[in-house]
Amino acid sequence: MNRWQAVQEVHEQNPAALARGIIIVDVTLDRVEISMQVNSDDANGVGIVHGGITYFLADTAAGYASNSLGLGRVVTTAAMVSYLSPGLLGEELRAVCVGPIARSGRTCVFDTTVVRPDGTPVAVVQFTMLALREPETKD
Repeated sequence: MNRWQAVQEVHEQNPAALARGIIIVDVTLDRVEISMQVNSDDANGVGIVHGGITYFLADTAAGYASNSLGLGRVVTTAAMVSYLSPGLLGEELRAVCVGPIARSGRTCVFDTTVVRPDGTPVAVVQFTMLALREPETKD
């Protein structure tokens, strides 16, 4: 299975992403790009895209990138978010995840940038991801 197929499989098993209308834009050996249309129900109290929505998009991209590497089930264990500019309602935000940029054992690190259609960065997030050990079974 190639990486595009692996990302597609992870996407099809992600009800939260499917419900939010996330689509896969591009997949290469070191990058995954997804997008999501943001609407009025994604607003915070000051009328811009809620930071949690921006984070959700970034985390989904990192999840797709890490879970398409053949490491088994991978989850986020830490994230450092820098919000740089507002996401605007009615726009399609894109999240581009690159990596892994570092890896040691079951831990890997990915960089994700969320951008507006004109390329303005909304947020940069560095994710630490952990490949879970499969539970032992008793025979």
